[in-house]
Amino acid sequence: MKINLTLSNPEDLKIKSGQLISLGNFERQSCGKAILLTQRFTIATTEEKTLTLLLKISNNFYRNHWGW
Repeated sequence: MKINLTLSNPEDLKIKSGQLISLGNFERQSCGKAILLTQRFTIATTEEKTLTLLLKISNNFYRNHWGW
C-alpha cells in the first residue's frame, strides 16, 4: 500500500530512504467505515514536496468488526 503525503515544509522532516519512522495512529475512511493503521512505515522515496511511504502490514494493522 502506498500513502502519499504532501509536506508544507519538507525541510522539517530529516529522513533517508529506507528509514523506519513512526507517525502514530491515524484513521482511514473506506466505504464509510473507519479503521486504525498504526505506526510502522518505511520510507520509499522523498521528492520535492511529496513524501511517499510504504505501509508495512503487520500486527500493527487493525480494522473494525465490519471490515472494509
